[in-house]
Formats: sequence, C-alpha cells, structure tokens
Amino acid sequence: MTSMDINDTARLLAVIQVGDNRKVDELTIQEWHHAVSDLDAADAVAAVREHRRKSGDYLAPHHVRAGVKRIRDERHKHQRAIDSGPASFDRSPKEQAQITANCARLRDIVQQAAAGTKLPE
Repeated sequence: MTSMDINDTARLLAVIQVGDNRKVDELTIQEWHHAVSDLDAADAVAAVREHRRKSGDYLAPHHVRAGVKRIRDERHKHQRAIDSGPASFDRSPKEQAQITANCARLRDIVQQAAAGTKLPE
C-alpha cells in the first residue's frame, strides 16, 4: 500500500466528478488531498465505486475513508483465514510442510491480487 500523491487525488476526484458532476478545482483537490492522501489510491477508487453502488449520499472524504477501512478489514479477515491454514490432523511432517508452503503461496497471491499487482490464476 502506498499513499496518494496529489495526482492520485486529482484522479480520484475525476472519478467522483463523473458520478455527481461536482465542480473540481485546484482548491478542491488540495483539500481532498489533506483528507485522503494517506490512503491507497486503488482502495480509494474502490471505496468510491462501492459507495455509489450502495448509497445516493453526496460523497465526502469521510465516506471514502470509511470505505477504505471496510476494504482493508475484509482483506485482513481473508488474510487471517489464510494464515490460520487448515487444521492439522494426522499428517506426516512432510505433508504438513507442503500444506504450510501452499498456504504461503496462496497468501502471496491474495496479497498481490489485493494490491492490484497480480490477477488470481
């Protein structure tokens, strides 16, 4: 995850503007940047799109922040499920090692997909 630069904030506002025809000027970009610059740009766009699917409320920075938090929480929930791995029954050490390795590979794939750097196979 990386923080947004001012260009990412401008692109985010362009996505928002398409949905509600708001006026976006330099001051708007600067103020939104102060409010959301610590967020990941892809997560912020996803939060905007989720907001649009679920609400007709005029989008404000706090909506984006709440949406990104939901996205991150969901990602962490899936990560914890992967990290816990399958229950170990009567497996040989070799079988358990293979399961652990498979879980690690799956965790990497999920992290890459969530970050948008790799599509799931």
